[in-house]
Amino acid sequence: MSVGEQLNRIWDEKLSEFERTIRPQHRKEFQCCIDCADKPNLSSSEYHECLSKCRQPMMMIERSMQQEVAALMDGLSRCAQQCESIARSKITPDMTAPPPAVEQELKKCVSQCEVEHEKLLPALFARMNTFANSFK
Repeated sequence: MSVGEQLNRIWDEKLSEFERTIRPQHRKEFQCCIDCADKPNLSSSEYHECLSKCRQPMMMIERSMQQEVAALMDGLSRCAQQCESIARSKITPDMTAPPPAVEQELKKCVSQCEVEHEKLLPALFARMNTFANSFK
């Protein structure tokens, strides 16, 4: 299994675990929306406000998750770009293709980026769990 595949597998496992932990919050949101629908005396605007209040915690959790993922992906991308920059600096204008040693070095560098970012996943999901638990 490649380092990238390993990172994806761990990501999928952690994401599934996180989603299972927030299912009670989803249930709470759905029940809240049902409670809004069970109030026949609400005006249209009151009804939509009620639904918005119900959805707010999950929207905040999802926004937090998107920000965490974006930060992780941004860091991984910056690391890979740095690897590419290092590899480009070893290619001279007279070369028609990068030498195999440079390609290998680039692959090794990018793999190391993936390994380092894999180590960040437990802390990322811990932050997301802490944030999600603040709505219980």
